[in-house]
Amino acid sequence: MVIIKYPFSVSFSDYPDNHSHAVVVYFLGCDHYCKGCHNPELQNNANRPNGLITLHHYELYNEIVRECNKHHTNKVVFSGGDCLSGDNMTTTQAVLSLLKNSYHDVCVYTGYNVEHLITISLCGFKYVKTNKYDINFKQIPSKNDRFMTLASANQCLYDEYFTHIGTGTIYFDEYGDPKYV
Repeated sequence: MVIIKYPFSVSFSDYPDNHSHAVVVYFLGCDHYCKGCHNPELQNNANRPNGLITLHHYELYNEIVRECNKHHTNKVVFSGGDCLSGDNMTTTQAVLSLLKNSYHDVCVYTGYNVEHLITISLCGFKYVKTNKYDINFKQIPSKNDRFMTLASANQCLYDEYFTHIGTGTIYFDEYGDPKYV
């Protein structure tokens, strides 16, 4: 089971391409406690903000598919808190597997580094944004036809094979997809 913010939001600025909007799922719970976190209310399970629900992995999967169909997208962003922190890990892995098998493209936002993700055998995602938010490297997140700026210049984007795409700012190729730098 996992605790998430509900209802989901839909965003153009969070998915790493220049042509897609995505359903964003915010998970409760985070082990990182980054100074300057943009969602501090989702860090601690003890301080539960309003608008949270608890779901089993199959319920979360069904809700995501329903929202994606409603908004005509197959793009999903897992954010938070951190979908890989604490009790979220098991549910996240199960839902990633189901979404991949149903042709959904997921971008996982996590504070863990890529070495940790390889160690835990994270799979089922299309992209993963890694590393803790660092207030000393704060940037204004933005997205346009040519690039996407992450919230912290130390954060990195990788593909499903853990191939590094970029750090801090992600550039798009002529098709609008993130290009490898």
